[in-house]
Amino acid sequence: MNVTSFNTIGAVSLKLHYNPAVLDFLSETNNSGFPELYVYNPVAGTVNIGGFSTLDNGETYMDNTTLVTLNFLYKGGSTDLAWIDNGSSCEYQGPLGEPTLNDSPQSTYYIDGLVSAALPPTASIT
Repeated sequence: MNVTSFNTIGAVSLKLHYNPAVLDFLSETNNSGFPELYVYNPVAGTVNIGGFSTLDNGETYMDNTTLVTLNFLYKGGSTDLAWIDNGSSCEYQGPLGEPTLNDSPQSTYYIDGLVSAALPPTASIT
């Protein structure tokens, strides 16, 4: 998961849905070093990501920094990777004591994805 405009972030809370018939969540890697970052899979088909910084100015990362890598077992088929934003399920906050940041419209701040089998390359034989 890459981030853009990740400036003075004190806390993050994210929820991702996927089809558990297509993917099994295996593990995560905290690529960015965001403090107290946790990732858990409470039920098949959902991954929750959260973390908080105690720094006075929060955390700031360059555009396209990989915040976290999620590792899955691909079982075949295709599935959407959909960020679920029902208010508090996907949000960013400024440093401690600062308000939740505006993340509306959702499609601007949380970019959904897709997992499917790669098609083999085609070739012309003459």
